[in-house]
Amino acid sequence: MSVRDTGIGIAADKLGTIFEAFSQAEQSTVRRFGGTGLGLAICRRLVAAMGGSLEVESTVGEGSTFHFTLPLHTPPEAATHWPALPARAGAKPRAALVVEGEATRFTLGLYLARAGFSVVIAEAAGDAPIPADTLVVVDAAVAEVVRKRLGDSAKAALFALAPFGDSSADALVGAGTVTGVIARPTARVEVEAMLAAVASGDPAAFSRDRNHARSEDEALPRFAEVKVLAADDSPVNLEVLKEALSQFGLVADMVENGQEAVEAAAHGDYDLILMDGSMPVMDGFDAARRIRADEAETGRKRTAIVALTAHVVGEAANAWRGAGMDGFLAKPFTIRDLAACLQTHLADFMTEATADASSRSEAEAEAPAAEAAQAPAAAAASDDGELPVLDPVTLAELDRMAASGRADFVSRVFTLYVEHAPKARHELQLAVEAGDAERVSRAAHALKSMSYNIGAKRVAAGASGIEGAAREGRFPSPDEIAALGHALSLTLGAAQARVTGVPMPVAAPVPAPAPAPVQTSAPAAAAEPPQPGRPAGTRARQLTVAKAPPLLTARPDVSFEGLDEGALTLARAIAAGLAANEFKMYYQPQYDRTGQTMIGVEALIRWPRPGMAPISPAVFIPLAERTGLIHPLSDWIFKTTMHEGKRWPLKLAVNASTLQLAVPGFADRTLAMLAEAECDPRKFEVEITETAILRHDENTLKAIHDLRAAGVRIGLDDFGTGYSSLAYLRNFPVDEIKIDRSFVASVDSAVDAATIVHAIVSIGRALGMKVVAEGVETEEHRRFLAAAGVHSLQGFLFSTAVPAHEIDAMLLAQQRRSATAG
Repeated sequence: MSVRDTGIGIAADKLGTIFEAFSQAEQSTVRRFGGTGLGLAICRRLVAAMGGSLEVESTVGEGSTFHFTLPLHTPPEAATHWPALPARAGAKPRAALVVEGEATRFTLGLYLARAGFSVVIAEAAGDAPIPADTLVVVDAAVAEVVRKRLGDSAKAALFALAPFGDSSADALVGAGTVTGVIARPTARVEVEAMLAAVASGDPAAFSRDRNHARSEDEALPRFAEVKVLAADDSPVNLEVLKEALSQFGLVADMVENGQEAVEAAAHGDYDLILMDGSMPVMDGFDAARRIRADEAETGRKRTAIVALTAHVVGEAANAWRGAGMDGFLAKPFTIRDLAACLQTHLADFMTEATADASSRSEAEAEAPAAEAAQAPAAAAASDDGELPVLDPVTLAELDRMAASGRADFVSRVFTLYVEHAPKARHELQLAVEAGDAERVSRAAHALKSMSYNIGAKRVAAGASGIEGAAREGRFPSPDEIAALGHALSLTLGAAQARVTGVPMPVAAPVPAPAPAPVQTSAPAAAAEPPQPGRPAGTRARQLTVAKAPPLLTARPDVSFEGLDEGALTLARAIAAGLAANEFKMYYQPQYDRTGQTMIGVEALIRWPRPGMAPISPAVFIPLAERTGLIHPLSDWIFKTTMHEGKRWPLKLAVNASTLQLAVPGFADRTLAMLAEAECDPRKFEVEITETAILRHDENTLKAIHDLRAAGVRIGLDDFGTGYSSLAYLRNFPVDEIKIDRSFVASVDSAVDAATIVHAIVSIGRALGMKVVAEGVETEEHRRFLAAAGVHSLQGFLFSTAVPAHEIDAMLLAQQRRSATAG
C-alpha cells in the first residue's frame, strides 16, 4: 500500500534517518506545527512487528511516497524456529503477564504459548506469590511492585514493557529491578531474543547483547556532506550496501554496471565510488580505468575508488591495483570492515565527534573482531560434513540487526535473494548451454556474491568453484551443476522460511546440460563484433554451438515421484488449490505510446491462499512444471483469461510454458478453449520465451504455426536477455517482441541501454513486428520509448496487475474521458 503527498518533500541526505526515533527532516515545519520525531519511527516499528516493511521515496519540491507491505495472511501458528525451553518436572514452563492492553496480552500470550509456556494473566497488586521459576513480563510502571512479589530469587526472569523511544526504563535494568526491557508495540524478534536468553539459562544475556549492539552502533563514525556512488549488478548486494552505508549517515547513488558508473562519475562530483569488479556491460575494473582517463583529460578532481570484490587470492585479487583503484573491500564485508574503509578514504569528511570516538585504543577495537573471525570456523561444517546452508554466524548478525529495529531490511534482503538467486542460477545454466566461459564466470560470480550476504555458504562455495573453473577455461561438470542446484534449493527454502515462516519446497538436483564443443578459432565470416566494455580487437573465450539443447522435457502426466516432504506438500496444495478454485487471475494493462489509451493486458496468475500466506508464482510454477501440474494449471489460466477477458476490447496476452508448447495438440486444445469461451482468437496472444525458439522441435513449431493460422498472435517475451539471433527472429513466426525491463530501467540514464532499445525497435519494425516495452515506471521512460517508436507500454507508471473488475472500471473511466473530450 502506498500513501502519496504533494508537499515539500524530503532531502536526500535525510532519507537515511527519517525513520529513526526523534529524527525530524525539516525543523521549520516542526516549529510551525509541533512534533516529537517519533511518529514515523513508531509506524515502522508497528509494520516491523507484523513482519512487514515500510519505505519512503521523495523528491524535494514535489512530495513523498510512503509504501508498506504486510503479510496479512500469515497466522502466528506458522512461526518456526522458536527457542526450545525445557519443561521442568514434567510440567510446562510458566509465564505470567502483568501488562495492560488486551491486544498486547493476546499477542504476547500467543507467542509464549507457541513457545510451550503455560501462560497466566496476573495483577500487579495481587497478593499471591509468583513462583520463582516463572518468566514474568510486566509494564515498566509496575516493575518495582512485581519485583517485590518475586523477592530476591536468582531464578526470576522479569522483563519490562516500555513505550518505543522511552529510554527511562533502561534505569530499571541498571538498578537490577528487571532483567531486560522490550519496546511496545512488541516485535516478534524481541520476543524470540528474550526466549533465547531464558532458554540459555542466562536471561541477563538479553540486555548484554543489546547493550553491545548499541555500543557498536554508537561507535560507528559519521560523515558529513559526502557524495557516494555504489555500482553492483546484484539487487541483493546493493540493498545490503545501502543499509550498511546508512549506519554511517551516508546515502549513496546506486547504479548496476560499469558503464552507468562511468556516466554517473562524469557528472556527479563524487567523493567515493564503491565498485563491484564483475558486472555486465562493463566490469568495474574497466570502468575505473575509464574514470581515471576522464579525470586526466578533463582535469576533474581524483575520486577515491574502492573495489568490492569476492576475489581474495590469486591474480584477480590484485586487479584493482592495475585499474587505478585506491583499495578494495572484500566480500562479504562486516560493518567494521566498511568503517575502516570509509575512515581511510573519507577521513576529511568525518564529523568531529566521531573522529574523536574513532581514536579509541586498538586493543579495544580488535578484541571483538578477533572473536568474530574465529566464529565462522566453528560453524564451518554441518553434521553431514558439508558447509551450512545458512551460516549461523551471519544469521546471528542479521537477527541482531532485526532486533535493533532493522527487521524490514533483513526481510528485504532475504526476499530479494529468493527473487534473484533463481534468475542467476538460470543465467548460469544458459551460459553453460551457450558454451560461453566468460558468461559462465560472470553468472557464477553474481550468484556467489549475493549468497555471501545472507550467509549462504554452500551456494557460495559451489558458485565459487564453478567461477574459478570457468576463468581457467574449464566448464563445470554435470555433478558440480547438479550440486549447486540442490544447494540453492535448500537455501531458497531456508530463506523463504525466514521471511514468511513457510518454507519453499526443496527440488531434487537438476541434471546439468553438457557444454558445447570448443571452437578454438572463429571462421572469418563470423567475426565477433566488439562487446561493450571490451577493447576492440579482443575476443572473449567463446564456445559456440549450432543449436541449444532442450532445457526441459514435456511431461504430460502428473507425477509426484521423487519429491521431498516440502515439495510434496506444496504439490498437493497446488492440486487441491486448483480443485478449490483458489487461484486468481490478475491483469497488468498495456497502453499505447501516449500512455492514455489501454490497448491490451498481460494475464498473470496469483495464489492468495485464503487464511494463509500467499505463494509467489516464482515458487509454485517451477514445481508445477516439474510434476506435470503445469498442464491443468495452464489450462485453467487460459480458460479463465478467455472467459474474463472476452468482454474487453483489448488484446489478451498469456504466458505459455515451454512444456505446454512441446506437448502434441497444444494448438488444438487452445483453439477449442477459445471456441468454448466464445473468445475471438484474433485478440488472444500467446507469449513464449526465447527458450521455446531455441528448442526448435517439431511440436513447438507446429503449435505456433497452427495458432497463427487461426488468428492467434505470438509474442516473444523478455527479448534481449537470452541468446536469440537475428536468423531465428527472421525465420520464426513471431508477431510481437517485448523489450525486457532491464533495458527499460536505464534508458534515460545509460547510453548503452538507450542504444539497445533503439536497435530492438528498429529490428522489430523492419521485420514487421510490434514492439512492447515492459517495466515502464517513470514519465521519462514513457517519453523516451514513445520517441523511439515502441508501439505499446506496460509498467507501474500506468498500473500494477489488478483483478478483472478493476480492468472493467478502468475501461469505463477511459470511455468517459473519450466522450468528454469528443
